[in-house]
Amino acid sequence: MVRRQLENQEALQVSAEQRTSSEQNAGGVFQSGTAPATPEGKLPATSLSHRIYRYFSEPISKRRIWCCFVFIAAYVFLDRTTVALQIWPGISAWYPPAGLAIGFLVGLGPEWFPAILVAGYLAGGLNYNEPLDSWFLVTVNSATALLYLGASVVLRRAMGGEWRLRTIRHVVSLLAVALFTSIVSATVGTTFLVLH
Repeated sequence: MVRRQLENQEALQVSAEQRTSSEQNAGGVFQSGTAPATPEGKLPATSLSHRIYRYFSEPISKRRIWCCFVFIAAYVFLDRTTVALQIWPGISAWYPPAGLAIGFLVGLGPEWFPAILVAGYLAGGLNYNEPLDSWFLVTVNSATALLYLGASVVLRRAMGGEWRLRTIRHVVSLLAVALFTSIVSATVGTTFLVLH
């Protein structure tokens, strides 16, 4: 038993040494799946499919769980504030959860999309008393979350991997994506509200 544990520790030590001594592959990602240090303000260049695979294949860390929990709580709370500011039943003039969701996806990456879905379902169930299995909640929440995902992907590409709005192009990209997303989101939401 002790011998087997020692063999396992030696094997782990050898694989860790091989990982640290290996060169980077062509995509700029170490073979272990971690990205090298990037210049300040730059996002690591990894493909979306690789990041999504990594998200679902890695063990869930406490940091990821807390990050999701805090995001979902903030999303539901901000959605609750919009209930008080409704112009007509179901239509609000101010919807900060959209900005929170897009900012979350731009900052942490599209692989956090499931957190957006969960937050939307919980907000719909808790704040609007919708049954969680209703076609309305499932359709509207999925469409809205996909819209936020698309907006975040467009923003990440338009900003070229930078975290800050440094140029006029970045600001114009942000404004254009925000305007387009809000128009489409309002149209989709209102259409489903009328159909409901």
